[in-house]
Amino acid sequence: MEKFVNLQMSRKMAETVATGALAIIPGVGPGLAVGYTILQICMDRAAELKNQQAKKRITDFSKRLLSDDIEPISFDEEVIEDYTRLIESMIRDDEDEKADYYSRMFVSFATENIGKNEKLHLLKTVRELTSYDIEAVRKMYVYHNFDVKGTSAINVSAHTYCLPKLIDMHILEAAEGKQSLSQIGARFLHLIYSEDELTPEAIGWKVWRNITYHLVSFSDLNTNEYELHGRVLDAFSAILNDYDFKTEGWDLMNSRLEKYKLLYPGRLLVIHDGKTQGKLAETLCRRLAGGCGIVVCVTDAPENDSLAHLKEEEQMVYFTMPKNHDCIPEIADKFRRIMESIVEHEKTHST
Repeated sequence: MEKFVNLQMSRKMAETVATGALAIIPGVGPGLAVGYTILQICMDRAAELKNQQAKKRITDFSKRLLSDDIEPISFDEEVIEDYTRLIESMIRDDEDEKADYYSRMFVSFATENIGKNEKLHLLKTVRELTSYDIEAVRKMYVYHNFDVKGTSAINVSAHTYCLPKLIDMHILEAAEGKQSLSQIGARFLHLIYSEDELTPEAIGWKVWRNITYHLVSFSDLNTNEYELHGRVLDAFSAILNDYDFKTEGWDLMNSRLEKYKLLYPGRLLVIHDGKTQGKLAETLCRRLAGGCGIVVCVTDAPENDSLAHLKEEEQMVYFTMPKNHDCIPEIADKFRRIMESIVEHEKTHST
């Protein structure tokens, strides 16, 4: 309440001056008194605005306590002390946006077994961090605990200016040039956010699926086929990425050799020229059977495709296209429609 007391004292001083205390001093005319009258009005208005701001924050603070999601809180002496301390700190805070954080922290204080010293440290933390700092910590937590996709890393790095502050307050720990959330930081986050709010979806981020396609190309290694296979892989990889599947590598192999073991985890995206034979063909068939792969045969002689029998499996995606760059958009469009159908099927059966 210090700010309120100081504000009232300043107002009284202005009122005293405005009623003529300075008017009797030689060289001080009525104009100065009028100036102080204006000052009095400004101070009154400032006090009024401060009171309005405090009322709004207390209202926002109380909304969570009245929520149906919150069990009724028993206000014993300790809870009342916590409530008073948090309310006073919230009113002194520079940001209206943090009222909800104070309210969430009070609910945690009232419902969990937290020692007094820890409460004081947590209160200091929420008071000294800005809402931007708190959101930065939340993003760092999500980024390091989920396989987030796309530009999320850029969004996290945008907060690097506040890292020294977060390290000084022991919210983050720094070791070998890397930062990680400390136990104190994790505790703080889980007191003011629910588990659902600490997910990528809650902050508008996407995550990669737990499936990776390894890119493999089998050809006779001539330059034209190398380029064509590369463009097909690029087109298919982009579509897989659009649907949150990871793609890795690009192993270019000679389709006429048989010594490859194909020791890849996950699934395969295979581009081949239809000429794989013997043990290599057998190994590919074993790896691709059961729906764990995508195959594109690039050939001008589809009747000679050595892996054509895989089409009959119906549990995998198998395309055949001629050796022509102009055919890539058409085959990619077919693949996109298939992926769209697969994802839509997943959504339907997951609800």
